Order: sequence, then structure tokens, then C-alpha cells
Amino acid sequence: MVKITSFGKGAKYIAAHMKYISRDGDTEVETDRGLLLNGKEAVEGYFKGWQQDIAAESPVGRRADQRDTMNLILSMPPGTPVESVREATRDFAREQFGNHEYVFAIHDDADGGNPHAHLTVKMLG
Repeated sequence: MVKITSFGKGAKYIAAHMKYISRDGDTEVETDRGLLLNGKEAVEGYFKGWQQDIAAESPVGRRADQRDTMNLILSMPPGTPVESVREATRDFAREQFGNHEYVFAIHDDADGGNPHAHLTVKMLG
């Protein structure tokens, strides 16, 4: 299942969402270029660049309804191997959003929930 869950509006929202999908740095985040971000500092450092891009996007200011990121969840059936979720997410993101920057993190809920990926796409350009 693929579901758009929200749209990020502003640097504070994006920072909070990245904190959530990375589980405050405890879960690895992969970028569109295959860079692996491990740890809170790595995630925060990477997203400072996104925040700067968003701030610089419009010299006349932001619109009230401006969407900076699109957030999706890709959910798989219980028991799906984590590596299969990762590969499917990587392929889907590349095919659908290959001309945008994006990141994703895999959540493998050990309590029997569905393994899923949080995919965030930067909506600039």
C-alpha cells in the first residue's frame, strides 16, 4: 500500500518529521543518492541543507499554503523481510521521484505490525 500521509510546510515541521522517521537518530535514513544517515547529528546536518533550500526558494516570501515536502508511507504485509521493503521503497522512489531529492526510513515494528517505509520528497523546482 502507498499512502500520502501529509505535506510538510516550513523548516520546523520538516525537522520534526525527520526526527520522527529517524526515531530521533536511532533508525537509518537513506537519501536519493544512496547516502546512509546514521545518528541524530547526521540526520540534522543533512536536513539543514533542505531547510536552507526551502528558505531560499522564494525571494518574495512564502505563500500560506506552500508545501515543501510530501510524506508517504509504503506499507507491506506482516512478515515481509526488511531488506525487501528497503529495495521496493528504493525502486518506487527512484521511479516516481527520480528528479527530486528524497529520503526514506524503514520501520520494522517487532510487535507483529506491518513493516513500512516513511518516504519524504522535497517539493522544490
